[in-house]
Amino acid sequence: KFKQTRRQTEALCEPLETEDYIPQPVDFASPPKWHLSHSTWFFEEMILKKFYKDYQIFHPHFSFLFNSYYHTIGERAIRTERGTMTRPTVVEVYKYRKYVDEHVEKLLEKAISPGGHASTLVIPRRMDWDSFLSLDVGDFSFLFLCNPQTLDQAAVRKITTFAERGGIVVIFPGENQAVTEEVLRTFSCWEKLSLKAENLDSESNWNVVLNDQNEVMAKSVAGKLPPPWKLPLRKRLKLELPAGQMVPWMFEEGGPFALSAQLGAGQMWLFSITANRDWSDWPITPFFFVFMQELIRNAAGARQNSLMTEVGGVLPLSWPGRETEMLFELLAPNGKTRNLALQRPVEHAAFLVSGFDEPGIYSLSGGGFRRLLAANVPSREGQLAVYGASELQASAGKFPLCISETPAELLEQLSEQRQGRPLWPLLLLLAFFLSMLEVLFANIRSRQKQPPARLQELLK
Repeated sequence: KFKQTRRQTEALCEPLETEDYIPQPVDFASPPKWHLSHSTWFFEEMILKKFYKDYQIFHPHFSFLFNSYYHTIGERAIRTERGTMTRPTVVEVYKYRKYVDEHVEKLLEKAISPGGHASTLVIPRRMDWDSFLSLDVGDFSFLFLCNPQTLDQAAVRKITTFAERGGIVVIFPGENQAVTEEVLRTFSCWEKLSLKAENLDSESNWNVVLNDQNEVMAKSVAGKLPPPWKLPLRKRLKLELPAGQMVPWMFEEGGPFALSAQLGAGQMWLFSITANRDWSDWPITPFFFVFMQELIRNAAGARQNSLMTEVGGVLPLSWPGRETEMLFELLAPNGKTRNLALQRPVEHAAFLVSGFDEPGIYSLSGGGFRRLLAANVPSREGQLAVYGASELQASAGKFPLCISETPAELLEQLSEQRQGRPLWPLLLLLAFFLSMLEVLFANIRSRQKQPPARLQELLK
């Protein structure tokens, strides 16, 4: 998806000449060159600088040139003057995109590559309200309901069913004003919730603080970005719960920032502000990205079953689809396969998988999907790191590096490696020289020493 989106943007610019990249016809429009750079700077600033170890920025001035409205990041160019920038050149802008894209791809490759603990790749799907009401959402891990159009009985019933089966539901208010006290009290977890919309007199900075330092997600967010978190607010929902109920996320000025409650096997979240800049500048703060990242990570982790079991054990495993009876094929580490006819009580429940007769990695296939399962795999193997070929080659520097995927390819690469001069002729010559030297010294030592002839005559 990342590569496809980046290629599509550049494809739209292919018909342009160099002169077409610069003009800014109206104040609110981004010139093509500036847009190409800004949409690249965003990944560099928000992703690479935070999560790519030892990342080196492409150019120190780009953060000023290509940030026009992220107030919390730092000084920025004037938005109405984006069409006056003659530098950097279009060529350099495309080099900048290539540099950042390569590093983002390395980061994604390492994040989603299999090996060790199973990594989770979250692929969002956007849909309108009618599609949400008509489609089956049981296979999703979580739902983000942003400014819902209406929360009638059908919508509430669908949300409740999704959460009770283990899903995570996140509700943001909005201009449709569908998020009301009356509607929210129809959820059993919020029967005593009170709320009212509040317009603030002027934009002011509010601080979000932690009211419960031991809450799991609160600890993970605070570990990456210490509180307090400052948010410029213009509107909010003033939420109130009965006394005695703990709320981890609070405004220092009073009132909950967000509420979470258990509903069946899942969880419900309600935010007092929305991801809309008419309400606040929360969406353009680092806190927004860290909070959403941890929320999604916790939501995905809560919905996923373990993929590890023990020999002879039974593994509960969620499986896509609405079938309650399915035929699976289980491939064992020794290469043998067996067919499993499994049942689950209701759609979207877990199948109980057995047949793990020996330790190792198993492959389970069914309904067009495949999962890798592990039996008796040591937990320490879950900490192994996986590196891509490009990353290994970059780290090798001047040293030659060959990467092979099969033993035959490895042997072929080894045979092609340049070999130095063989040492055996030199060693043989050295051994011969040493042996002759030994004979020479032995002859010298064994020769009898006699005095000179003149001395012998004198001694007679």
